[in-house]
Amino acid sequence: MIQITIYSIGKTKEPWLDEGIKMYEKRLLGRVRFQFSFAKDDETLDRWLDEETNVVLLDLEGKQVTSEEFCEFIFKTVEKSHPKIAFAIGGPEGFSSKTKEKYYKIALSKLTFTHQMARLVLVEQVYRSLEMRHGSRYHK
Repeated sequence: MIQITIYSIGKTKEPWLDEGIKMYEKRLLGRVRFQFSFAKDDETLDRWLDEETNVVLLDLEGKQVTSEEFCEFIFKTVEKSHPKIAFAIGGPEGFSSKTKEKYYKIALSKLTFTHQMARLVLVEQVYRSLEMRHGSRYHK
């Protein structure tokens, strides 16, 4: 089972976003386990990230990837290490340059999303990746 921790600043405020995330969590039951950790500030987030091994920052300056490339990234990461990945979503000002230097960065889009929307998009892309890997028509 893949373990994905999503770190971010601030909790989800919109019930419909929580419902969307829960829908994908339910679809991924038994294949992926999500853990959500909400930091109050950048310093706390940085401290938590320092304790992780496979950290990926979701950042506008990160590598632009397609859904297929994201799928490949997820499974290569899981295969070369253990099945645990930590994604981080920065606060309103993004990540510090020091944090950006430490970790691999990908961009969900050239568009800017709220942290809440970014969590939903990330969870959906994880679901899409697993469906692609299993030959489902979901991606079509």
